[in-house]
Amino acid sequence: MPSPRGEPEVWSARLPGTGDYIIRVTAKAPTTYTLAVQIPRRVETTPAEPTAVFTGTAPSRAPIDFLVRVDAGRTLEVGLGGAPTVGLHIYGLNDGIQLAHLSDRQRLYAGRVETTQDYVVSMVPWAERAAYDLRVTVR
Repeated sequence: MPSPRGEPEVWSARLPGTGDYIIRVTAKAPTTYTLAVQIPRRVETTPAEPTAVFTGTAPSRAPIDFLVRVDAGRTLEVGLGGAPTVGLHIYGLNDGIQLAHLSDRQRLYAGRVETTQDYVVSMVPWAERAAYDLRVTVR
């Protein structure tokens, strides 16, 4: 399955069904790489309970991803507490549009979304065993 956004280095999309998948990594020359496979945890919010909270410690420097469904016109608020060595990366699963860029090392995001879709909320640790406290709110 090709990357939906044409980025061969980072691939994310919804798999078409339940089953076994083979991941093939190719390069034109010998190269060093890291492969991380994640199935994000689904964030469930309702108008009565608009906020979900997750706490933990990152076992490695691999991102910890969450998936939250947000309808167009709603506001997504994400706050990240814990160790100063964690940051946010938020993007639309279908369109790949970034709401919080990884390079900005944000710890707080709030904004109105333009497209109804699942959004990936990624908590990115820059050190192993980094503690985090993630709060996701949909209003």
